[in-house]
Amino acid sequence: MAEEQHGFLKKLIFKLVKKHMAGATSASAIKMLQQLNDKKLAGTVTFLNENDITKVKAKYNANSYMQLMKQISRLNIKSDVSIRPSQIGYGIDRKAAEENMSDILECAESNGIYVWIESGMHAGSIDPLDIYKTHRSKMLCFELPINAFYKSNNGIEKALGTGCKVKILPYSTYGADAEISKKRVKRLDKINSHKKELDAYSDIVRTLLNKDMKVTLFSSDEKFLERFAELNKDYRRNLIFELPLGYNNKRMSMLMKKKINLSVYVSYGKDWVPYAINRLAEGHIRDIAKALLDGEEKAMTKPTSKVLN
Repeated sequence: MAEEQHGFLKKLIFKLVKKHMAGATSASAIKMLQQLNDKKLAGTVTFLNENDITKVKAKYNANSYMQLMKQISRLNIKSDVSIRPSQIGYGIDRKAAEENMSDILECAESNGIYVWIESGMHAGSIDPLDIYKTHRSKMLCFELPINAFYKSNNGIEKALGTGCKVKILPYSTYGADAEISKKRVKRLDKINSHKKELDAYSDIVRTLLNKDMKVTLFSSDEKFLERFAELNKDYRRNLIFELPLGYNNKRMSMLMKKKINLSVYVSYGKDWVPYAINRLAEGHIRDIAKALLDGEEKAMTKPTSKVLN
């Protein structure tokens, strides 16, 4: 019974997240990126293939990203790529992973494609900033949850050079940043004010922009991005606002009318459960996805109606 429910829940979660994915193949991702470019939208594309990583699979993933970058360049598509460190071997073989990263960056530089190093529960124990410091490629960018910037007490900003590209993610509720996130969220709940939340992001963004960094703000909440863009005209001009694929087209159109720099995060591949946790799912849906990923059958014994309510 537990096994049957496991399969049912996995199908249910897939229905919730499939609109946020381009498909299973690189061809489907390329087609989606071209459609976005036709609408004057940039893209950031990632490959969902990180389960059961071995040195061989890590090399395969690295080669897949290099082929993808060559296609993007050949077709003149406006898109970056986004890589999770665990995909290319970080966490199993540091030397092999560094070699894979060097190959990827060499390809990125020859094709003019920016490479984002992702932060998240499936990045392994490697800090994206460590990879950035090691390679120092002009095409290398990194992302971190906003609570990591608070925890660093300006250490991250001091460690970076001018002109680097940084992506700010929402408050992390997992990994090393979980505790500071919980305290922050609790305090914001008590205040119950959108303005306080916007101010928190604004402080970090202003600091980064003052250091001539190129800043992207990622969120799955179109309303939040719209409110943030209204704070300051400089934000509209100097920030890139990024949403995952599949969100409200009407609101996307409204953001575009405001002359906001927009990018869309496009995923493709079969390993979608980690993506559901890392990028899209919230609340109980995320708990279900995490249970599926970790194989925690105890979560599967709950009635479906209670889990989803």
